[in-house]
Amino acid sequence: MLSVFTLEVCLSQQSNSLDTIQAACSVSVPAGDDFKDGISQSIAILREHGVMLDTNATRHAAILGVLSAVDPKARILSTGDVMRIEAELDGRPEGTGIQRESFDRVEKWPRGICYARFNGFFRGTTGETCRKLSGATNGCSGMILDLRKAGGMDLGLVESLGSMFVHGGSGLFMVCSQNGTELERHVSSGGERFRIPVVVLIDENTSGAPELFAAVVRGTAGVLLMGRGTNGDAKLREGVALPDGDIAYFGTRRVVPLQGSHYDPGRVEPDIVVHDRDIASQTNAIARVEIVQSGGNPRQTMDDLSEMTKGDFTLERAVDVLICAMALGEEYSE
Repeated sequence: MLSVFTLEVCLSQQSNSLDTIQAACSVSVPAGDDFKDGISQSIAILREHGVMLDTNATRHAAILGVLSAVDPKARILSTGDVMRIEAELDGRPEGTGIQRESFDRVEKWPRGICYARFNGFFRGTTGETCRKLSGATNGCSGMILDLRKAGGMDLGLVESLGSMFVHGGSGLFMVCSQNGTELERHVSSGGERFRIPVVVLIDENTSGAPELFAAVVRGTAGVLLMGRGTNGDAKLREGVALPDGDIAYFGTRRVVPLQGSHYDPGRVEPDIVVHDRDIASQTNAIARVEIVQSGGNPRQTMDDLSEMTKGDFTLERAVDVLICAMALGEEYSE
């Protein structure tokens, strides 16, 4: 059983750890005496039932309980675990020594469509990513940005890409402490903006910086979000060292869109929802649109597009919607 001396040591170590956590995330933790009384009562109940406790596990459980009130996804990790997580967010899978590009691919498709699929928003790729996207859209009349399964945490790329959709000087998003204090404000840098219709594909695996980008551009003129709701996590996490060498990994800050839609709590929801049942049956596909253009065979180009989107119902529907938008011939300047 947990002795009185062991309990006092456990609570003392826990108090030091909670002070560190409070300083890191700018939130209040439970008052010392009340918190200790609550834990003591819990231990007394377990003792009455003959349940043995491990000191270290008890301390971790107490800390994790506090962290979970701030961040349900909080974890106690080793230094190595935190390094692996941070490497993945930066697009540097452990052991590979390779920096992943933010793009999986950028292609020009028939009918003047630019298709860009993202691996994620990774640090150190902002300049190249924006240059590729800007170059690929030359001569195109519409664009599909595929953020499904995209992660990463490069907020600089959100700012740079967001500036291609939002007027210069307009706020894009803030970084705030957990109690709502503004720490950073990111605004559109202006410059050349996209004036073509854009469909942004999202799903439950769209997370981190791509999720923030989707929130920022939602509702922008000429932009439609399609798919399913995003991951729903606006927190920025970091590791805080505990006295025993482990790391408390939890959200110390959060991002708040200044354009589009908020998603804390909640998710970024699409303008056009594609349900799982639609994907499974593919019976609700809207009719293919054929627009006769001089110098081209509409049937052939639609067949080419069908081959490119084959087996991906959400992408097929995105092409249909985009072609309809392109047919309107509007230039989006607001």
